[in-house]
Amino acid sequence: MKFSKMVFLSFFIASSTLAHQFFPMQTSNGYEVGFWADDHWGQYQPDRVFGISAKDSQGKNLKAGYDYENNKIFIEGKPAVASVNYDFGYYTFTKDGKHYAQKRSDITDITGANEVTQTRKIFKMGKSIFSWDEGSKKPLGLKFEIVPLQNPLTLHEGDKLKLQVLLDGKPVKGVEFEDQNDDIDNIATNEKGIATITLTKPKDGLQIIAANIKLPYNLDRYGDTLQLTATLSFKSK
Repeated sequence: MKFSKMVFLSFFIASSTLAHQFFPMQTSNGYEVGFWADDHWGQYQPDRVFGISAKDSQGKNLKAGYDYENNKIFIEGKPAVASVNYDFGYYTFTKDGKHYAQKRSDITDITGANEVTQTRKIFKMGKSIFSWDEGSKKPLGLKFEIVPLQNPLTLHEGDKLKLQVLLDGKPVKGVEFEDQNDDIDNIATNEKGIATITLTKPKDGLQIIAANIKLPYNLDRYGDTLQLTATLSFKSK
């Protein structure tokens, strides 16, 4: 599968930061990082990729990592499920409704920068399921994770999929979703972190489902909010 090119630039962009999804992809050239940017395949910054993991059909951890020189994921063995983390950097929001892919300290020369309302540190964590077995049925242990509660690989467009969303391994309530086509309206997780969504038309055979959460952030002086996006991807018919 070939990706169309989109340069990721560090200035104001109009698109939502939730609608940028990262996840492992199985291609004819092996495993790569897929970057779904709103409505097309995008080009990412390889030096921001980290935390590759994979399990086989028995749930055994496989040796996995990222080849920064060739921009490829390497996995020893056949994965049932794999994950990737991506540091999306900082986004600063101003009173006039604009947002910038920069720390608040870097936009002091931009009009309205003295009226910053929020600066988010954003991490993306994506998981792909390649086969449905002991390795992929259970959570991988990501900080923020979408776990299918049924085999998603047998489903078609229009079918319903039951999901659970976990934060630090615990169910989280009130999380909303989007997929490869749009926001999923009027669906949110219950007190057990569970929701049921209807699959829409896949993109290049893939379902790309995302959930988003915002938390307090105090690890450095550049941000006040931690935004986490969890992505689940799998092949659909």
